[in-house]
Amino acid sequence: MTDKPLLLVVDDEPMNLEIIGELLAEEYQLEFAETGVQCIDKLKDLVPDLILLDVNMPGMSGIEVCEQLKADFDTDEIPVIFVSALGLPEERMKGYKAGGDDYIIKPFEEEELLVKIQLTLASKQERKSLQQGSSDAMSMAMTAMTQASEMGEVMQFTRDSYHCETLEALSKRTLESLRQFELNATIRMTVDEQDFFFSSSGVVSDREKEVMGIVREGDRFIHFGKRTIINFKNISVIIKNMPIADSDKYGRLNDVTGMLIEGADSRIVGIEMASSLVKLINTTRDVLGDIEVAHKENEQKNTAILNDLETSVDWAFINMDLDLEQEEYFKGLLKHAKEQSSSLFDADAKMDEKIEGLIKTLSIK
Repeated sequence: MTDKPLLLVVDDEPMNLEIIGELLAEEYQLEFAETGVQCIDKLKDLVPDLILLDVNMPGMSGIEVCEQLKADFDTDEIPVIFVSALGLPEERMKGYKAGGDDYIIKPFEEEELLVKIQLTLASKQERKSLQQGSSDAMSMAMTAMTQASEMGEVMQFTRDSYHCETLEALSKRTLESLRQFELNATIRMTVDEQDFFFSSSGVVSDREKEVMGIVREGDRFIHFGKRTIINFKNISVIIKNMPIADSDKYGRLNDVTGMLIEGADSRIVGIEMASSLVKLINTTRDVLGDIEVAHKENEQKNTAILNDLETSVDWAFINMDLDLEQEEYFKGLLKHAKEQSSSLFDADAKMDEKIEGLIKTLSIK
């Protein structure tokens, strides 16, 4: 194995091949071809760093060879230096138009050949470096765009999750986000110690439920093959097709899915609190209804008692031989008692209205 550049020398004159071989053997690996067809055939099995190509050859000229090389994606990057006895300007222009990188006229000086080979190889290496740099920059740009897109999906999920008022709606939105990352998953959500299961496929197997139960108190991330389990207090997710063959993508998706599921876990807490508040409001409303009924019943009973008392007092006045002033005094006491009793019931009714207003304010639509 050698680090010397590989040159393919093409010339129909064996003497020319021998001369060039002696000049270049010390610094380069060499392959030889005597016709254009042989040159094309050799390129099926090797990729030289540079081709030294004669122009005037029988069958297939050097110009035709070069044009064919430049038209083929597999060989178009191989630099070509024409070495020819045809030195007229128009002949040299044909070489450049065909895609040649340089043109040397026979007979040539040894130093000229060596320098032009070195310059052409250096130019090729520079182009390769620039292409690699461009490729690296493009790769970095694409990675940055991909990461921005992935984070954008997490942010959009977070915004959308605030509008999910049920576990069904939240699970649907979570699975949608995972599908944006080309991931299939099964979700377990836990509220009030009750588990609810959802899946990308619509079916959750007993085995998946069993596994989620086993790992409920496990690590935040559990990896086994293409499957990854992500655990939070109120949610666990089995992702079934993590891209383990692409380490960069695999690492990114571990991060973004972790953030996504953590957001879902927080929203479950909100849904659970809202559900508890709704239950409390409904219970309070039921109690207030019972109290209102009891108030009305007591008001009716109290009114009946006071009316009976007033009737009994009227009959008592007849038998007590009271004068008019005394009767008016006792009637005034009864009237005052009835007014106070009515005021108390009115105050209770207003308090009920205030509590009902508070419940409406707290109600979640």
